[in-house]
Amino acid sequence: MRIAHFFLLLLCLVAVLPAYAQEENGLFAPDTMPLSMSFVPKPTHFLELGISANSYSGDLSKYEKWTACYHAALRFNEAKRLNGRVGFSFGAITGDNRSYKFSDGKPNKFFRTSVFSLSYEVHYNFIKTPSFMLYGSIGLGIYNYQPKNEKGENYTNLLETRTLDENYGRVSTMLPVGIGANYILKNGYGIGVHASWLNTQTDYLDNISQWGTKKGNDNVASLRLYVYAPLQFSKPILTPGKIKKPNTYYTHEILK
Repeated sequence: MRIAHFFLLLLCLVAVLPAYAQEENGLFAPDTMPLSMSFVPKPTHFLELGISANSYSGDLSKYEKWTACYHAALRFNEAKRLNGRVGFSFGAITGDNRSYKFSDGKPNKFFRTSVFSLSYEVHYNFIKTPSFMLYGSIGLGIYNYQPKNEKGENYTNLLETRTLDENYGRVSTMLPVGIGANYILKNGYGIGVHASWLNTQTDYLDNISQWGTKKGNDNVASLRLYVYAPLQFSKPILTPGKIKKPNTYYTHEILK
């Protein structure tokens, strides 16, 4: 009987002492320990989709006609102040001034060009909270264009619209600068607006340079409306402690 009592007491000690030791060291069994997160998981990468109104400024007009462009981008959101954006866009720009008086020659008074751009931007967050961001941006990219007339003919092949020594390519660099703001929902999805100037490094978006009266490169203004979805979240860290207040991301799945 004493042997039976001894083994029963030993079994009790084996069952109780490990749990007591874990509690003394701040460790708990996974099914019973109260957990708290050191931070709330946040989106670190976004997929951005947007549409913009674009207007050209050059020899034929100054931000008078607006056309549409479409955008897609990968946005980074890991840092507090500086984050990047890699994106591309495609669409069209146009200009038309039938009464324009040129300094010389008989260049075109209308153009339309399909455009494609690829760029990298750095965003500096003036304000960044879990639900709102206000930022400025600066970037570097390439801008592909091909001005055409009303018949769809390429102006690069119509040499009479320029001086004999004027030739240009179809690709220009651009230095976009802008400002934007976005609102982020609790599930990580969001909506935003962005205004920018592309600062193309060419004077031939409209096919006109030497015979024009405007000095300097052509430019494009862009007003973009976009939505975005989270692609990746930061990993939460679970630590022993008491949960004082539940939060949006604190779910049963995280505790598993």
